[in-house]
Amino acid sequence: MSVETLQNKLKDGIVVVYIAPDFTWKDMAYDRLEELSNYVVSSDPEDMELYRMYEFSDRFIVLDESNEYGSIWNYVRKGLITAEEALDTLFKTVD
Repeated sequence: MSVETLQNKLKDGIVVVYIAPDFTWKDMAYDRLEELSNYVVSSDPEDMELYRMYEFSDRFIVLDESNEYGSIWNYVRKGLITAEEALDTLFKTVD
C-alpha cells in the first residue's frame, strides 16, 4: 500500500498498525487484530515516514521492539506485563 493511500486512510479515521518484520510477538498481534476492525496493517519500513506526522495521535500504532518507538516491550521482556496486556492496551483505539 502506498504512503499516500495510508495517509488517506489515516485522515478517514482508519488506524494504521505497523508491525516490524522481526517483531517477537507478531503472530499474537495478528491473532488479536483478527478480532478487530477499522485498521490496516503495514510492514513496509517506508510507511514509517507517516509515523512522524501521526506519532502523537491514536491512529498510528507501531509494533517494533526498537527503543526508537517507545518502551512498552521492555516491560514485557522484564516480566512486568504480559505481551497480551501490552497488545490489549495498544489496540484499545482500534475498534
